[in-house]
Amino acid sequence: MGMIYGPTGYMLRALQFIFAAIILGLFSDLIANKVAGGSNSQVNYSEFLAVFSLFSLIVWAAGIFSPLGHPFIQLGLDVLNLLFTLAGGIAMAVVLRVHSCGNQDYINSNKVINGSSHRCREAQAGTAFIWFLFAAYLASTLTSAMTAFSSADAPSRRRRGGAQPQMAQA
Repeated sequence: MGMIYGPTGYMLRALQFIFAAIILGLFSDLIANKVAGGSNSQVNYSEFLAVFSLFSLIVWAAGIFSPLGHPFIQLGLDVLNLLFTLAGGIAMAVVLRVHSCGNQDYINSNKVINGSSHRCREAQAGTAFIWFLFAAYLASTLTSAMTAFSSADAPSRRRRGGAQPQMAQA
């Protein structure tokens, strides 16, 4: 298996789970309480990235006991989550053009917020948690990459070490 299953790895994955669950809750509420029309594509994408993150964490948990724990599968999922959270964080920051939720002109003119200071706070909190999730996936991607490439290199190091004759044999 060889992935980041130590205490640090478990804490990092738990943190990712918590952040993804918070993002899912905040953006689900934004979608459910949309005043008029459909929800914005940025909000829908943020909902998708939270669901994909939770799915990836389920695959990670299953990988502890199965072949899904192959280091390159986990690395691929971490890279995808890293890219998805980066895109989601940028998209939400751009559409929100973050200002004070007490600024009535901002609240009334923003298409995500729809004139509600409550929606403003939810959208801003969701965006912040997307960036927290991005930081957590950056850490796990780096750790997964180090683990994947060190485990891929391990058989060749063992062969080289065992195949060289000792000085007494020469």
